[in-house]
Amino acid sequence: MLEAAMQQASDFDLGYLLVLAGRVVQHATDQVPFEEGLGSADVNALYELHVHGPIVAGAFAQLLNVRQSTVSAIADRLESRGWMSRTRDTTDRRMVWLALTPAGEQVVQRAAVRMLPAVQDVFGGLTPGAAVALRALLAEFVDPWLAQRTGPRIDPAAMVPQQHLPGTVLV
Repeated sequence: MLEAAMQQASDFDLGYLLVLAGRVVQHATDQVPFEEGLGSADVNALYELHVHGPIVAGAFAQLLNVRQSTVSAIADRLESRGWMSRTRDTTDRRMVWLALTPAGEQVVQRAAVRMLPAVQDVFGGLTPGAAVALRALLAEFVDPWLAQRTGPRIDPAAMVPQQHLPGTVLV
């Protein structure tokens, strides 16, 4: 009984630390100014489309942790700027596919380069080995969750041009 209670407390602590770590990274990236009045919520949406798109709107809502109606507002905003396209599914007209446009892909690339120093600052205290280990541990439970909702995941490190990563380990 005591072991079970200790395990539950340990699981809670782990969850709490993960939530805090996510907030630290989010706070760091929220401080990065973007071009054209682009906010961090739009950058996050564009990045999710980069990694997981094309994606159906329902899965996109799950990734962003927002309601379907919020996805419509985000899609309207990004589509009006030419950064995203919407396509109705040909077999199930209720489904709408969201995808980055080439212009949206360029915005993601520029935003990633601008955000990289903030993310590096957050993880700067980790040794390269610890950063690789943390990434592997997080991927162990995040990747199956993502795959269930969106399909296989691409390596986010592949999106930033290598010349911007000298001696850097992305987590």
